[in-house]
Amino acid sequence: MKPAPWVFLMVMLALNLLNYIDRYILSSNLHAIGENLINGRPGFKGLEETLKGLLASAFMISFMVSAPIFGRLSGKVSRTRLIAIGAATWSIACGLGGFSGEVDNWCRNNFLEWAPWEKDGLVAALCGGFGFLLLTRCLVGIGEGAYGPAAPSILSDLYEEKQRGWVIGFFYMTIPVGGALGYIIGGRLGWPDSFFWVVPPGLLMAIWCWFLPDPALNEASLKGESNLSGVKAKSTWADYLLLLRCRTYLLNVVAYTACTFVVGGIAYWLPVYVIEYRKAATQETGNQWIGGITVLGGLLATGCGTWLAEWLSGKIRGSHMVVCGIGMLFGFPALIAVTMVPFPLAWIFVFLAIFGFFLCTGPSNTVLLNVCPAPMRASAMALCIFMIHALGDAISPTIIGLMSDRFPGGLDTAFRIISFLALISGLIWLAAAPGMKNDIDNASKMELGVDQNKV
Repeated sequence: MKPAPWVFLMVMLALNLLNYIDRYILSSNLHAIGENLINGRPGFKGLEETLKGLLASAFMISFMVSAPIFGRLSGKVSRTRLIAIGAATWSIACGLGGFSGEVDNWCRNNFLEWAPWEKDGLVAALCGGFGFLLLTRCLVGIGEGAYGPAAPSILSDLYEEKQRGWVIGFFYMTIPVGGALGYIIGGRLGWPDSFFWVVPPGLLMAIWCWFLPDPALNEASLKGESNLSGVKAKSTWADYLLLLRCRTYLLNVVAYTACTFVVGGIAYWLPVYVIEYRKAATQETGNQWIGGITVLGGLLATGCGTWLAEWLSGKIRGSHMVVCGIGMLFGFPALIAVTMVPFPLAWIFVFLAIFGFFLCTGPSNTVLLNVCPAPMRASAMALCIFMIHALGDAISPTIIGLMSDRFPGGLDTAFRIISFLALISGLIWLAAAPGMKNDIDNASKMELGVDQNKV
Protein backbone atom coordinates (compact mmCIF):
# COMPACT_ATOMS: atom_id res chain seq x y z
CA MET A 1 0.00 0.00 0.00
CA LYS A 2 1.36 3.37 -1.03
CA PRO A 3 1.95 5.87 1.82
CA ALA A 4 -0.26 8.97 2.00
CA PRO A 5 1.21 12.30 0.85
CA TRP A 6 1.52 13.49 4.46
CA VAL A 7 3.97 10.64 5.16
CA PHE A 8 6.27 11.93 2.42
CA LEU A 9 5.87 15.44 3.81
CA MET A 10 6.84 14.35 7.33
CA VAL A 11 9.93 12.51 6.08
CA MET A 12 11.05 15.48 3.96
CA LEU A 13 10.44 17.86 6.86
CA ALA A 14 12.56 15.73 9.19
CA LEU A 15 15.36 15.45 6.63
CA ASN A 16 15.36 19.19 5.94
CA LEU A 17 15.48 19.85 9.68
CA LEU A 18 18.55 17.60 10.04
CA ASN A 19 20.03 19.17 6.93
CA TYR A 20 20.12 22.63 8.52
CA ILE A 21 21.20 21.36 11.93
CA ASP A 22 24.27 19.85 10.23
CA ARG A 23 24.99 23.17 8.52
CA TYR A 24 24.79 25.42 11.55
CA ILE A 25 26.57 23.36 14.21
CA LEU A 26 29.70 24.41 12.31
CA SER A 27 28.85 28.09 12.64
CA SER A 28 28.10 27.75 16.36
CA ASN A 29 31.53 26.20 16.97
CA LEU A 30 33.70 28.51 14.86
CA HIS A 31 35.42 29.96 17.92
CA ALA A 32 36.45 26.53 19.24
CA ILE A 33 37.46 25.35 15.77
CA GLY A 34 39.60 28.44 15.37
CA GLU A 35 41.30 27.86 18.72
CA ASN A 36 42.02 24.20 17.93
CA LEU A 37 42.80 24.19 14.21
CA ILE A 38 43.60 27.73 13.01
CA ASN A 39 44.74 30.31 15.56
CA GLY A 40 48.41 30.53 16.40
CA ARG A 41 49.63 28.80 13.26
CA PRO A 42 52.19 31.01 11.47
CA GLY A 43 51.00 29.68 8.13
CA PHE A 44 47.53 31.04 8.87
CA LYS A 45 48.61 34.41 10.24
CA GLY A 46 46.41 37.20 8.88
CA LEU A 47 44.01 34.69 7.31
CA GLU A 48 42.17 33.46 10.39
CA GLU A 49 38.73 34.87 9.54
CA THR A 50 39.12 34.09 5.83
CA LEU A 51 39.83 30.42 6.60
CA LYS A 52 36.82 30.18 8.88
CA GLY A 53 34.72 31.48 6.02
CA LEU A 54 36.36 28.98 3.67
CA LEU A 55 34.81 26.11 5.63
CA ALA A 56 31.35 27.34 4.64
CA SER A 57 32.39 28.09 1.08
CA ALA A 58 33.84 24.59 0.60
CA PHE A 59 30.53 23.09 1.68
CA MET A 60 28.51 25.37 -0.58
CA ILE A 61 30.73 24.91 -3.63
CA SER A 62 30.45 21.12 -3.43
CA PHE A 63 26.71 21.48 -2.85
CA MET A 64 26.13 23.76 -5.83
CA VAL A 65 28.27 21.66 -8.19
CA SER A 66 26.67 18.35 -7.21
CA ALA A 67 23.05 19.57 -7.18
CA PRO A 68 22.61 19.90 -11.00
CA ILE A 69 24.22 16.49 -11.50
CA PHE A 70 21.87 14.87 -9.00
CA GLY A 71 18.99 16.90 -10.42
CA ARG A 72 19.58 15.25 -13.78
CA LEU A 73 19.94 11.82 -12.13
CA SER A 74 16.56 12.27 -10.44
CA GLY A 75 14.97 11.76 -13.86
CA LYS A 76 16.64 8.37 -14.22
CA VAL A 77 16.66 6.78 -10.75
CA SER A 78 14.34 6.72 -7.74
CA ARG A 79 14.32 10.15 -6.11
CA THR A 80 13.58 8.73 -2.65
CA ARG A 81 16.60 6.43 -2.83
CA LEU A 82 18.76 9.27 -4.13
CA ILE A 83 17.67 11.33 -1.12
CA ALA A 84 18.41 8.40 1.22
CA ILE A 85 21.95 8.06 -0.12
CA GLY A 86 22.47 11.81 0.22
CA ALA A 87 21.19 11.90 3.82
CA ALA A 88 23.44 9.00 4.83
CA THR A 89 26.42 10.67 3.16
CA TRP A 90 25.99 14.07 4.81
CA SER A 91 25.31 12.51 8.24
CA ILE A 92 28.43 10.33 8.21
CA ALA A 93 30.57 13.15 6.80
CA CYS A 94 29.39 15.54 9.50
CA GLY A 95 30.32 13.00 12.19
CA LEU A 96 33.75 12.45 10.66
CA GLY A 97 34.38 16.19 10.89
CA GLY A 98 34.34 15.84 14.66
CA PHE A 99 37.58 13.84 14.45
CA SER A 100 39.49 16.77 12.93
CA GLY A 101 41.23 17.51 16.22
CA GLU A 102 42.58 13.95 16.46
CA VAL A 103 43.66 14.07 12.81
CA ASP A 104 45.44 17.36 13.45
CA ASN A 105 47.33 15.99 16.45
CA TRP A 106 48.39 12.88 14.55
CA CYS A 107 49.60 14.88 11.54
CA ARG A 108 51.57 17.35 13.63
CA ASN A 109 53.16 14.59 15.72
CA ASN A 110 53.95 12.23 12.85
CA PHE A 111 53.44 13.22 9.24
CA LEU A 112 54.49 16.84 9.47
CA GLU A 113 57.77 16.02 11.20
CA TRP A 114 59.29 14.90 7.92
CA ALA A 115 57.24 17.00 5.51
CA PRO A 116 59.36 18.66 2.78
CA TRP A 117 57.73 22.01 3.48
CA GLU A 118 57.84 24.19 6.60
CA LYS A 119 56.08 22.53 9.51
CA ASP A 120 54.07 25.64 10.27
CA GLY A 121 53.55 26.68 6.66
CA LEU A 122 50.12 27.12 5.06
CA VAL A 123 50.37 23.94 2.96
CA ALA A 124 51.39 21.84 5.97
CA ALA A 125 48.57 23.26 8.06
CA LEU A 126 46.02 22.53 5.32
CA CYS A 127 47.18 18.92 5.32
CA GLY A 128 46.33 18.63 9.03
CA GLY A 129 43.08 18.84 10.92
CA PHE A 130 41.83 21.94 9.13
CA GLY A 131 42.31 20.25 5.76
CA PHE A 132 40.46 17.17 7.02
CA LEU A 133 37.55 19.28 8.29
CA LEU A 134 37.48 21.09 4.94
CA LEU A 135 37.21 17.73 3.17
CA THR A 136 34.35 16.52 5.37
CA ARG A 137 32.40 19.74 4.74
CA CYS A 138 32.77 19.11 1.01
CA LEU A 139 31.29 15.63 1.52
CA VAL A 140 28.41 17.12 3.51
CA GLY A 141 27.73 19.41 0.55
CA ILE A 142 27.70 16.50 -1.90
CA GLY A 143 25.23 14.62 0.28
CA GLU A 144 22.94 17.62 0.44
CA GLY A 145 23.27 18.06 -3.32
CA ALA A 146 21.48 14.72 -3.76
CA TYR A 147 18.65 15.87 -1.50
CA GLY A 148 18.16 19.51 -2.49
CA PRO A 149 16.59 19.22 -5.97
CA ALA A 150 14.62 16.01 -5.37
CA ALA A 151 12.72 16.74 -2.15
CA PRO A 152 10.74 19.83 -3.32
CA SER A 153 9.96 18.17 -6.66
CA ILE A 154 8.48 15.15 -4.85
CA LEU A 155 6.24 17.38 -2.75
CA SER A 156 5.15 19.40 -5.78
CA ASP A 157 4.11 16.14 -7.50
CA LEU A 158 2.03 15.06 -4.50
CA TYR A 159 0.15 18.33 -3.96
CA GLU A 160 -1.90 20.41 -6.42
CA GLU A 161 -1.10 24.03 -7.18
CA LYS A 162 -3.74 25.38 -4.75
CA GLN A 163 -2.13 23.37 -1.91
CA ARG A 164 1.46 23.64 -3.08
CA GLY A 165 2.16 27.12 -1.67
CA TRP A 166 1.24 26.04 1.85
CA VAL A 167 3.12 22.74 1.61
CA ILE A 168 6.30 24.35 0.28
CA GLY A 169 6.03 27.09 2.89
CA PHE A 170 5.64 24.46 5.62
CA PHE A 171 8.59 22.54 4.20
CA TYR A 172 10.86 25.60 4.30
CA MET A 173 9.85 26.43 7.87
CA THR A 174 12.38 23.79 8.83
CA ILE A 175 15.19 26.13 7.72
CA PRO A 176 14.95 28.52 10.69
CA VAL A 177 14.08 25.68 13.08
CA GLY A 178 16.99 23.54 11.89
CA GLY A 179 19.33 26.52 11.90
CA ALA A 180 18.26 27.46 15.42
CA LEU A 181 18.70 23.89 16.67
CA GLY A 182 22.13 23.85 15.05
CA TYR A 183 23.12 26.98 16.99
CA ILE A 184 21.67 25.65 20.25
CA ILE A 185 22.99 22.08 19.98
CA GLY A 186 26.38 23.30 18.84
CA GLY A 187 26.54 25.87 21.63
CA ARG A 188 25.53 23.43 24.38
CA LEU A 189 27.39 20.29 23.31
CA GLY A 190 30.36 22.18 21.90
CA TRP A 191 33.19 21.01 19.71
CA PRO A 192 33.49 18.20 18.68
CA ASP A 193 30.64 16.36 20.50
CA SER A 194 27.86 18.16 18.63
CA PHE A 195 29.19 16.80 15.33
CA PHE A 196 28.78 13.22 16.54
CA TRP A 197 25.23 13.46 17.88
CA VAL A 198 23.68 14.39 14.51
CA VAL A 199 24.76 11.11 12.86
CA PRO A 200 22.23 8.58 14.29
CA PRO A 201 19.02 10.50 13.44
CA GLY A 202 20.33 11.23 9.95
CA LEU A 203 21.00 7.56 9.27
CA LEU A 204 17.60 6.51 10.64
CA MET A 205 15.79 8.97 8.34
CA ALA A 206 17.91 7.80 5.39
CA ILE A 207 16.81 4.20 6.00
CA TRP A 208 13.14 5.23 6.20
CA CYS A 209 13.40 7.25 3.00
CA TRP A 210 15.05 4.33 1.18
CA PHE A 211 11.87 2.28 1.48
CA LEU A 212 9.48 5.01 0.28
CA PRO A 213 8.26 4.72 -3.34
CA ASP A 214 9.02 7.48 -5.84
CA PRO A 215 5.76 9.36 -6.68
CA ALA A 216 4.70 9.73 -10.30
CA LEU A 217 5.17 13.08 -12.01
CA ASN A 218 2.42 15.56 -11.11
CA GLU A 219 0.56 12.75 -9.37
CA ALA A 220 -1.81 15.00 -7.40
CA SER A 221 -3.24 16.64 -10.53
CA LEU A 222 -3.08 13.74 -12.96
CA LYS A 223 -4.37 10.97 -10.65
CA GLY A 224 -2.98 8.25 -12.85
CA GLU A 225 -5.02 9.22 -15.93
CA SER A 226 -2.29 11.04 -17.81
CA ASN A 227 0.65 9.81 -19.81
CA LEU A 228 2.86 11.54 -17.23
CA SER A 229 1.68 9.24 -14.46
CA GLY A 230 4.46 6.86 -13.45
CA VAL A 231 6.93 8.48 -15.85
CA LYS A 232 10.33 9.80 -14.80
CA ALA A 233 11.37 13.32 -15.62
CA LYS A 234 13.67 13.16 -18.62
CA SER A 235 15.62 16.28 -17.78
CA THR A 236 18.38 17.28 -20.16
CA TRP A 237 21.03 19.97 -20.16
CA ALA A 238 18.85 21.83 -22.68
CA ASP A 239 16.21 22.16 -19.94
CA TYR A 240 18.49 24.54 -18.07
CA LEU A 241 18.73 26.84 -21.09
CA LEU A 242 14.95 26.72 -21.50
CA LEU A 243 14.45 27.68 -17.86
CA LEU A 244 16.69 30.72 -18.21
CA ARG A 245 14.43 32.00 -21.00
CA CYS A 246 11.55 32.21 -18.52
CA ARG A 247 11.67 35.82 -17.27
CA THR A 248 10.00 35.12 -13.92
CA TYR A 249 12.23 32.15 -13.20
CA LEU A 250 15.40 34.05 -14.13
CA LEU A 251 14.62 37.20 -12.11
CA ASN A 252 13.43 35.12 -9.18
CA VAL A 253 16.74 33.25 -9.15
CA VAL A 254 18.77 36.47 -9.47
CA ALA A 255 16.93 38.06 -6.54
CA TYR A 256 17.13 34.83 -4.54
CA THR A 257 20.88 34.73 -5.18
CA ALA A 258 21.41 38.22 -3.78
CA CYS A 259 19.23 37.30 -0.80
CA THR A 260 21.20 34.08 -0.22
CA PHE A 261 24.50 35.95 -0.36
CA VAL A 262 23.35 38.17 2.51
CA VAL A 263 21.47 35.61 4.60
CA GLY A 264 24.04 32.84 4.22
CA GLY A 265 26.95 35.11 5.05
CA ILE A 266 25.28 36.76 8.04
CA ALA A 267 23.96 33.47 9.45
CA TYR A 268 27.42 31.93 9.29
CA TRP A 269 29.22 34.83 10.96
CA LEU A 270 26.56 35.91 13.45
CA PRO A 271 27.83 33.80 16.41
CA VAL A 272 31.38 35.09 15.90
CA TYR A 273 30.07 38.64 15.50
CA VAL A 274 28.03 38.54 18.71
CA ILE A 275 30.42 36.50 20.87
CA GLU A 276 33.91 37.53 19.74
CA TYR A 277 33.54 40.82 17.90
CA ARG A 278 30.84 42.59 19.95
CA LYS A 279 31.51 40.55 23.12
CA ALA A 280 27.78 40.58 23.86
CA ALA A 281 27.52 37.00 25.21
CA THR A 282 29.36 33.78 25.99
CA GLN A 283 29.46 30.96 23.44
CA GLU A 284 26.60 29.06 25.08
CA THR A 285 24.32 32.02 25.82
CA GLY A 286 25.12 33.72 22.52
CA ASN A 287 24.16 30.65 20.50
CA GLN A 288 21.01 30.20 22.59
CA TRP A 289 19.98 33.80 21.91
CA ILE A 290 20.72 33.46 18.20
CA GLY A 291 18.93 30.11 18.05
CA GLY A 292 15.86 31.39 19.85
CA ILE A 293 15.59 34.54 17.75
CA THR A 294 16.19 32.58 14.54
CA VAL A 295 13.47 30.03 15.22
CA LEU A 296 10.97 32.66 16.38
CA GLY A 297 11.66 35.18 13.63
CA GLY A 298 12.15 32.55 10.94
CA LEU A 299 8.99 30.59 11.75
CA LEU A 300 6.85 33.71 12.00
CA ALA A 301 8.28 35.12 8.78
CA THR A 302 7.99 31.89 6.77
CA GLY A 303 4.41 31.36 7.93
CA CYS A 304 3.45 35.00 7.41
CA GLY A 305 5.14 35.12 4.01
CA THR A 306 3.28 32.04 2.80
CA TRP A 307 -0.06 33.21 4.20
CA LEU A 308 0.33 36.75 2.87
CA ALA A 309 1.31 35.57 -0.62
CA GLU A 310 -1.68 33.20 -0.81
CA TRP A 311 -4.08 35.79 0.62
CA LEU A 312 -2.95 38.43 -1.86
CA SER A 313 -3.12 35.97 -4.76
CA GLY A 314 -5.81 37.22 -7.11
CA LYS A 315 -5.80 40.63 -5.45
CA ILE A 316 -2.48 41.91 -6.78
CA ARG A 317 -0.31 40.71 -9.65
CA GLY A 318 2.64 38.55 -8.69
CA SER A 319 1.72 38.46 -5.00
CA HIS A 320 4.42 35.90 -4.14
CA MET A 321 7.19 38.07 -5.56
CA VAL A 322 5.75 41.24 -4.04
CA VAL A 323 5.93 39.64 -0.59
CA CYS A 324 9.55 38.64 -1.24
CA GLY A 325 10.44 42.19 -2.25
CA ILE A 326 8.75 43.74 0.79
CA GLY A 327 10.60 41.34 3.08
CA MET A 328 14.02 42.25 1.73
CA LEU A 329 13.29 46.00 1.86
CA PHE A 330 12.21 45.54 5.47
CA GLY A 331 15.30 43.53 6.45
CA PHE A 332 17.80 45.90 4.84
CA PRO A 333 17.64 48.80 7.37
CA ALA A 334 17.29 46.31 10.25
CA LEU A 335 20.64 44.72 9.35
CA ILE A 336 22.31 48.14 9.18
CA ALA A 337 20.91 48.92 12.62
CA VAL A 338 22.40 45.71 14.09
CA THR A 339 25.88 47.09 13.43
CA MET A 340 25.13 50.50 14.97
CA VAL A 341 22.99 49.77 18.05
CA PRO A 342 24.53 48.43 21.28
CA PHE A 343 23.53 45.06 22.70
CA PRO A 344 21.14 43.97 24.19
CA LEU A 345 18.98 46.45 22.21
CA ALA A 346 20.57 45.16 18.99
CA TRP A 347 18.83 41.80 19.52
CA ILE A 348 15.57 43.48 18.48
CA PHE A 349 17.08 44.44 15.14
CA VAL A 350 18.56 40.95 14.71
CA PHE A 351 15.01 39.64 15.04
CA LEU A 352 13.63 42.21 12.58
CA ALA A 353 16.34 41.44 10.02
CA ILE A 354 15.70 37.69 10.28
CA PHE A 355 11.95 38.26 9.97
CA GLY A 356 12.36 40.36 6.83
CA PHE A 357 14.81 38.02 5.13
CA PHE A 358 12.83 34.84 5.87
CA LEU A 359 9.59 36.35 4.58
CA CYS A 360 10.64 35.34 1.06
CA THR A 361 11.44 31.67 1.78
CA GLY A 362 8.09 30.05 1.01
CA PRO A 363 6.87 32.38 -1.77
CA SER A 364 10.14 32.38 -3.75
CA ASN A 365 10.38 28.58 -3.81
CA THR A 366 6.70 28.27 -4.70
CA VAL A 367 7.30 30.52 -7.70
CA LEU A 368 10.24 28.33 -8.80
CA LEU A 369 8.01 25.26 -8.92
CA ASN A 370 4.89 26.91 -10.35
CA VAL A 371 6.53 28.50 -13.40
CA CYS A 372 7.94 25.12 -14.56
CA PRO A 373 6.10 22.10 -16.04
CA ALA A 374 6.24 18.95 -13.88
CA PRO A 375 9.01 17.14 -15.83
CA MET A 376 11.36 20.11 -15.33
CA ARG A 377 10.85 20.81 -11.62
CA ALA A 378 13.85 18.84 -10.38
CA SER A 379 16.00 20.57 -13.01
CA ALA A 380 14.55 23.95 -12.00
CA MET A 381 15.41 23.38 -8.35
CA ALA A 382 18.87 22.05 -9.24
CA LEU A 383 19.70 25.07 -11.42
CA CYS A 384 18.42 27.43 -8.75
CA ILE A 385 20.53 25.69 -6.11
CA PHE A 386 23.60 26.02 -8.31
CA MET A 387 23.05 29.71 -8.99
CA ILE A 388 22.12 30.88 -5.50
CA HIS A 389 25.12 29.11 -4.01
CA ALA A 390 27.67 29.77 -6.76
CA LEU A 391 27.07 33.51 -6.52
CA GLY A 392 25.53 33.54 -3.03
CA ASP A 393 26.48 31.78 0.17
CA ALA A 394 29.27 29.72 -1.40
CA ILE A 395 31.34 32.89 -1.55
CA SER A 396 29.81 35.30 0.97
CA PRO A 397 31.27 33.73 4.18
CA THR A 398 34.79 33.87 2.73
CA ILE A 399 34.26 37.38 1.33
CA ILE A 400 32.97 38.60 4.69
CA GLY A 401 35.96 37.01 6.42
CA LEU A 402 38.32 38.64 3.91
CA MET A 403 36.66 42.03 4.43
CA SER A 404 36.97 41.60 8.18
CA ASP A 405 40.69 40.81 7.86
CA ARG A 406 41.39 43.70 5.49
CA PHE A 407 38.97 46.59 6.13
CA PRO A 408 38.88 49.00 9.10
CA GLY A 409 35.81 48.28 11.16
CA GLY A 410 36.07 44.52 10.68
CA LEU A 411 32.77 42.64 10.64
CA ASP A 412 30.75 45.83 11.11
CA THR A 413 32.04 47.17 7.81
CA ALA A 414 31.55 43.83 6.06
CA PHE A 415 27.93 43.52 7.25
CA ARG A 416 27.09 47.06 6.15
CA ILE A 417 28.55 46.57 2.68
CA ILE A 418 26.76 43.32 1.90
CA SER A 419 23.45 44.59 3.32
CA PHE A 420 22.96 46.63 0.13
CA LEU A 421 22.46 43.39 -1.77
CA ALA A 422 19.29 42.92 0.28
CA LEU A 423 18.02 46.22 -1.10
CA ILE A 424 18.89 45.18 -4.66
CA SER A 425 17.20 41.80 -4.16
CA GLY A 426 13.96 43.41 -2.99
CA LEU A 427 13.84 45.79 -5.95
CA ILE A 428 14.35 42.93 -8.43
CA TRP A 429 11.50 40.91 -6.93
CA LEU A 430 9.14 43.88 -7.09
CA ALA A 431 10.10 44.55 -10.71
CA ALA A 432 9.51 40.90 -11.70
CA ALA A 433 6.11 40.53 -10.01
CA PRO A 434 3.81 41.69 -12.87
CA GLY A 435 4.91 38.88 -15.25
CA MET A 436 4.53 35.96 -12.84
CA LYS A 437 0.95 34.95 -13.71
CA ASN A 438 1.70 34.83 -17.43
CA ASP A 439 4.67 32.49 -16.91
CA ILE A 440 2.62 30.18 -14.67
CA ASP A 441 0.00 29.91 -17.43
CA ASN A 442 2.72 29.16 -19.98
CA ALA A 443 4.07 26.37 -17.74
CA SER A 444 0.60 24.80 -17.59
CA LYS A 445 0.31 24.90 -21.37
CA MET A 446 3.76 23.35 -21.76
CA GLU A 447 2.78 20.59 -19.34
CA LEU A 448 -0.27 19.73 -21.43
CA GLY A 449 1.93 19.68 -24.50
CA VAL A 450 4.38 17.35 -22.77
CA ASP A 451 1.50 15.18 -21.70
CA GLN A 452 0.16 14.86 -25.21
CA ASN A 453 3.55 13.93 -26.60
CA LYS A 454 4.17 11.31 -23.88
CA VAL A 455 7.31 12.26 -22.04
